[in-house]
Amino acid sequence: MSNKFDIIIVGGGIIGKSIALRLEQEHLNILCIDPHYKANGSASLAAGAMLGAFAEITTDKTNEMDKKELQFRIQSQQIYPEYVENVEEYSGRKVYQKNGTFIIANVAGKLDRFNLKTIEEELIQHKKTYERIDPSAIPNFQPNREYLAYQALYLPFEGCVNTTDLLDALTVALEKSERVNLMDDLVLSLLGNEQKITGVRTKENGEIYANKVVLCAGVGIQKILDFSSDISKKLPTLMPGKGVSLVMDTEVEFEHVIRTPNRDFACGTHIVPRSKNSVYIGATNRIANTPGLKDGVTAGELHSLLHSAIHEINTDFRTCNVQMMNYGSRPITTDRYPLIGEVELEGLFVATGTYRNGVLMAPLIGDIVTDKIMNRNVRYENPFSPEQRRIKYNHVTTDKLLENGIKDLVSFIQEPAGFLPYNRSQELEHFLQILTKFAFLEEGEHQLLLEESQQLLRDYPVSEIVPQLFYRFSEYMKEQKNMEEIIQV
Repeated sequence: MSNKFDIIIVGGGIIGKSIALRLEQEHLNILCIDPHYKANGSASLAAGAMLGAFAEITTDKTNEMDKKELQFRIQSQQIYPEYVENVEEYSGRKVYQKNGTFIIANVAGKLDRFNLKTIEEELIQHKKTYERIDPSAIPNFQPNREYLAYQALYLPFEGCVNTTDLLDALTVALEKSERVNLMDDLVLSLLGNEQKITGVRTKENGEIYANKVVLCAGVGIQKILDFSSDISKKLPTLMPGKGVSLVMDTEVEFEHVIRTPNRDFACGTHIVPRSKNSVYIGATNRIANTPGLKDGVTAGELHSLLHSAIHEINTDFRTCNVQMMNYGSRPITTDRYPLIGEVELEGLFVATGTYRNGVLMAPLIGDIVTDKIMNRNVRYENPFSPEQRRIKYNHVTTDKLLENGIKDLVSFIQEPAGFLPYNRSQELEHFLQILTKFAFLEEGEHQLLLEESQQLLRDYPVSEIVPQLFYRFSEYMKEQKNMEEIIQV
């Protein structure tokens, strides 16, 4: 194999392979690099792939960038049928899809009613077809009596795609091309100088050269940028958001997505059809260094998923076989918006930070990056280009961040039911003790912890960071207790 290509694409998920397929149609010589050992751990494979431009709307996302992101999702949703048809044509593989999404509100989500109202307002504003529906009329919706839904919307134009089918089809399409090479390797750093990128350095194959490099390996590109140049200082930092999901066999066919609005720092409870006799159940969400953020699936994550799906969607799930368990690290930027386009180093492009919407955004990202690489006028507005990052948007204030974060924290600490499980009451006690001491005790008491907390909020200004404070305060109280015991001895 040659060590010189027109384009190197770093990342083998749905975004990376979607970009590769678009560029293949431009008759370029392409190398895609991705380590296969990360198969479980891939954000693409762990994704439910709800194509929900509107179902992702929440009451707290109202600033200019939130509106632009919604429009971005809508545009990508509109071109999705053509995108899947193109993938199927190039691969000769059929990709399982379903149309229609039911969004329910029930007592398990304290903000469900308000988020559902906001979703409906946006549907009306965008003149989208939808129905208010009696939850009891939803096919195969059989929740526990204590979790009966009191409201529901039906969105016929929003649906889902089987990510395993889609990723397999993209891989086959690329393997068929003489212009595309797929390499099982890990990119360690970039090659080039302060003005221009000339290639990448890999773990197994050494240095490989190209005039243009696209970084779309999710949260993994943070290390590459940090080891390569000062460019990372000019871009928002990427954080991992671990998501865990299940695929279960079912005795009946689910024709539609059934989901709650987003809640508890995640995308709520949802089931997504995966085949005639299987459904995807998702998904958890843990940011950065919160407990449970490690490779693998924890018992607590399984408990949370199964409890929510069985009680809130269909009690018959308790007798279904679990087919597989997946986990992946979603890429989240510190301002929580995607990062798409060319950076200040000539020849270097990024496509990451899509959080829970990478599969939905993939077709539009592929078109935008391809147009940029080919020096064509970009056909779609791209509010997430690195150039746009220099524009001061209406970012969330610390007050608003804490207000939104605490709302979700109240529900988060009660998971997976309406009581405090296990040692959560002690964690809550520690959290409230520290907050009270911050408010009432003399200056200097726990000052280092206060400064650490303030720095965390400055560095990672997203509401999902609030659980880190919850866990950090509990750890701190345990550390203090251990120190006291040592001193006494």
